[in-house]
Amino acid sequence: MQVEYVLTLLVAAAVTYLLTPLVRRFAVAAGAIHATRDRDVHQVPTPLLGGVAMYAGLVAGLIVASQLVSVKSVFAQTNMAKGLLPAGWWSSWVSSMTAGGWERSASWPGRSRPG
Repeated sequence: MQVEYVLTLLVAAAVTYLLTPLVRRFAVAAGAIHATRDRDVHQVPTPLLGGVAMYAGLVAGLIVASQLVSVKSVFAQTNMAKGLLPAGWWSSWVSSMTAGGWERSASWPGRSRPG
C-alpha cells in the first residue's frame, strides 16, 4: 500500500518537474513575465505561470491514484477528486489575483504598502 502512495508522489513530482521548463518557455513567449522593481529580491525578470505545471502534476497524481487498487475505493466512495481538482484551480487563481491586486493597490498614488 505504501508503494502506491510513493508511486503517486513520484508521478506527480515527475510531471511537475518535466512540465516546468515547457511552461516557462510558454510564459516567456506569451509575455507573462514579472519585471524587476527596486524592492524585489530577484535581479532578472521572472516568468510567471509556474502554477500550471504544479496543477498538471496534481491532476496526474490524482489520475494515477484513482487507478491504484488500495486507493481506488476512496475515489469510488467519495467526491474527493471532484473537490480537489476545482479547489486546486481555484486556489491558484485566487492567489494570483490576490497577489496581482495587492501589487497594483500598493503602487497607487496616495497608498502605502503595509509593513
